[in-house]
Amino acid sequence: MFGWVDFSEEERQRAFEIMELARIPGAIDELGLGTLRDGFSNKLFPGTSTLHTHARYYFLTVYLMKYLEEEYSGHPLETIQHKLTEGEKDTARALIAWADNHGRPQTGITGSGFANTNRWVKQTPTYMNWAAAQTYGLIKDPGLKLNSFLRVVAHSKPKATPEDEEFSNSFTSGLWNVPLECYFQWKAALQKGEEISLELSPEESSQLKNVICQQWPRSLYAALLESPERLLELSEAASLSDGGKSFVQLASILQDGNMLIRSYDDALVDEASNLSSLAALLHIRFNYVLARKAADNAAVEEREAQWIANADPEGLYRERAYRCDLGQCFNLTETSSSMSRNRTTCEFLSKALEYLKRNDLSSLDDLIERREASLKGPARSKIADAASYVRDSKGNLVSYGGTELTYRLTDALNLAAEITAPTIRRSEC
Repeated sequence: MFGWVDFSEEERQRAFEIMELARIPGAIDELGLGTLRDGFSNKLFPGTSTLHTHARYYFLTVYLMKYLEEEYSGHPLETIQHKLTEGEKDTARALIAWADNHGRPQTGITGSGFANTNRWVKQTPTYMNWAAAQTYGLIKDPGLKLNSFLRVVAHSKPKATPEDEEFSNSFTSGLWNVPLECYFQWKAALQKGEEISLELSPEESSQLKNVICQQWPRSLYAALLESPERLLELSEAASLSDGGKSFVQLASILQDGNMLIRSYDDALVDEASNLSSLAALLHIRFNYVLARKAADNAAVEEREAQWIANADPEGLYRERAYRCDLGQCFNLTETSSSMSRNRTTCEFLSKALEYLKRNDLSSLDDLIERREASLKGPARSKIADAASYVRDSKGNLVSYGGTELTYRLTDALNLAAEITAPTIRRSEC
């Protein structure tokens, strides 16, 4: 069970992200690597999140906010909040209609299971995409909180209407930075109960791509967006058998000299790949320790085989893991290694790397066990109660911590494909 004190939309979104991670197998941070993982994620793929299912939601969020400001300024706050939920539901129904009419899956349409009920999702599309819309400049005030905006609307005078002479100027020079024509198309579809597409318009696509490539030109996200013709190839090449993506594999492909994509921060990608490789070996070893503590011989045998396969000198991880420069990791992610929590993380990883290089697996296993106990305490430690965690209710082995750190790679590839889709469609015409 999770709980948090809701001080801001940013903190609320982070809490939602943590809960979302809890639903993704292997995504929970068992060894306390989350700070570095998130630091690299923010540098590699700025503005992305596990909560962002479709790129067009950034614009749909702003369109709905503009609509509330335009139509309900001066109304009671409760009315505006009700209209917000109503607008989100109407948008969900319109997106579902578009998906059904065009043979698309409803995957990622927030609230698709509640759109026609009296209930609504706690992780609303507005809350999930508000911060990203600010990051990408669609909301011009980066410090504005959603609840603050709703209160401002409630205390404002009614806004100008589209028929008023100054409407267009006030729209483009105000709080919102989105294509005006796209907003009117969305508004007309919403009011008429027509379908709304999840595909970005060329104008929306161009705006997102330009912002990302101009503000974060050396990010891997920008590099992928500048190479739409290679996205599918890269995505397929980085695929894992379980449907996820391998960041280490992608980094290896990008750095083999044959990928003709624009420049990105080589040091960032290289060190992120090294840390990911180190994390992969530590996570595999964590699950070995769990199996051993549970005295599950079959599980121990399977985990040992997994370790041998992945720790092989010719394998994907060992050489990169050994090259991991922890000082560089903290510098590149702009993470302070002097903070107590980060300092202990650095000490843990340094010791782990030392034991790996010496092939001192007994000391490594003890270190991993102590690390988890120090992070969680005896009551929440999986290793302390290994028999309850090593297998699920059906007797299948459960893996914790994932393998690699993938830095939101799957989400970023999906979003990049949506952002570049209009460019690809134009080139195919």
